[in-house]
Amino acid sequence: MNYRLLLIIALSSLAGCAAIESQPEGARDFQVISFLQGKMTERDGEWIIYEYGEDLSFEENGECVFNRKASPCMWHGYILKYESHGKEVNLECRGFQNIPANFGNPNELIEENSQEFEYVIPLKGKESTFINPQYVTGAFQENIIKSATICFVGDKPVLRFKQITRFNHRAVKT
Repeated sequence: MNYRLLLIIALSSLAGCAAIESQPEGARDFQVISFLQGKMTERDGEWIIYEYGEDLSFEENGECVFNRKASPCMWHGYILKYESHGKEVNLECRGFQNIPANFGNPNELIEENSQEFEYVIPLKGKESTFINPQYVTGAFQENIIKSATICFVGDKPVLRFKQITRFNHRAVKT
């Protein structure tokens, strides 16, 4: 066999191995099994989706604490089933929505008047389900909020989803 041909084959196979090895820990082994989203509520200590879909009509279905202030809100979110073959994985999510909003959690305001958001979900290797309840208040003046999110393991996109929240603002008589 030709020496040059053997050299090309050897270098090609080594280059392929290097590409595989350069992937972040867990990226090769992580797989989304299923993804469900919709309106959520807590029943018997467990979060469940009671209305499935990505197109949601806003309705107050609970109380939330945002930046240390309680207010009525709509709970929504998602249930992610995954396979990580026992490895712990950081799911890094980034998103965008059509109108600016304040992003935060019960304790603090993280981003003010922004259309972009990001968060990291540490997924445990010994588990296979992650439940992510989220909430939105009715403080928006817009009628429709559209958002799109993409989540990565390392630099590999593993999940994409959209959500629409429709607000029915009624005119107030004066």
